[in-house]
Amino acid sequence: MCYNSCELLQNTSCVSFRHHLIEIATFSGHCFGITLYFINNFFFIHFQVEENKVESIKKDKTATENLLQETIEKHQAELSAQKIYYTNALSAAKEAEALAEARVNNEARTELESRLREAEERETMLVQALEELRQTLTRKEQQVLT
Repeated sequence: MCYNSCELLQNTSCVSFRHHLIEIATFSGHCFGITLYFINNFFFIHFQVEENKVESIKKDKTATENLLQETIEKHQAELSAQKIYYTNALSAAKEAEALAEARVNNEARTELESRLREAEERETMLVQALEELRQTLTRKEQQVLT
């Protein structure tokens, strides 16, 4: 009942493989040394394959983390640049608004000052006209009385 170890490696699942091979080795005395040799080699190779997978996964993880960090830093730099750009644009807009408001206020003040001068001139003319009317009235009253 000596099994070919290569056939066992191909036809047996890894879950119960070691126990199954050890049972076979125990029952077939003359194949014991060869079977243990194949068992040990299989598990050593299996361990190396798994270890290589783990190392590959670790490398992939490290590369992914580095790429993620680079991407985060790149986007943070872009966001920082955009923040500066829009902050400067907002400051420029506020400054332009303040200048426009000052210009409008100056124009309104000039217009109001002009209207005030015109009103003062009219007032002066009306006061003069009123004074002339009083004088005329006073003369007429004196003419009537005399």
